[in-house]
Amino acid sequence: MLWGLAAEGEAGVRRVLRTLLDEYDHTLALCGGRRNADLSADMVVRQGAAWRGEAAW
Repeated sequence: MLWGLAAEGEAGVRRVLRTLLDEYDHTLALCGGRRNADLSADMVVRQGAAWRGEAAW
């Protein structure tokens, strides 16, 4: 967002946020979902950390 703000002011921030939202929607669709509630923990692939079947948060 900072880059968008520096490059184009408010319009740049709006463009960055729109791009992030579009990318999230695309990724969600690739997972077979239409909304956040369609996602589940078993769709998450963790890299670098040992998976113990428990949430990291």
